[in-house]
Amino acid sequence: MGIMAHELRTPLATVSLVGEALVNLEAARPADAPPLGLKPLSQRLQNVVRLMNRQIDTQIINARLLRLPDH
Repeated sequence: MGIMAHELRTPLATVSLVGEALVNLEAARPADAPPLGLKPLSQRLQNVVRLMNRQIDTQIINARLLRLPDH
């Protein structure tokens, strides 16, 4: 389960960084430039990443609960 979590979280971290880059891109534009509307997209990406990480955490907890005792 740990390997699967790692494999899923790696691309999620990349998506999170893209969301941050979108906010930085919007902030770097001149004040008189029309907004690109990237902040809502960035917020949606961050929400999806947060939800997916929560799902991964839940699956790890469930896997630990389902383990049979050693004896």
